[in-house]
Amino acid sequence: MRLRVEGALAQAGMTEALDIIETASILATTTMIEMSDMISVVPNDVALHYARYEMVTVLPVQLPISMVNLGILTRGSRPKSAALVSLLGYLKESAKSNVMGIDDLR
Repeated sequence: MRLRVEGALAQAGMTEALDIIETASILATTTMIEMSDMISVVPNDVALHYARYEMVTVLPVQLPISMVNLGILTRGSRPKSAALVSLLGYLKESAKSNVMGIDDLR
């Protein structure tokens, strides 16, 4: 994701004074945003959640990038637990109403 964001910023000519910090922790990201003038790229749902509590402000910027589809790997040699079967069912139903669908969960 970082490379895609940097590529989009480069295309827009916005890479002159970047001071980049990379973390997978949403907590670390939101803390850095709250304590500084940093900005971050996060999933829209995450941004809206924190904006609801007035912890961050969502900037009106659309990045010309798309994320790849994600998959789930399971062990074929073991039976699926009830929790996994339930999760896969939920994801299939949820994907039907999303733009980014899940094509083949087994």
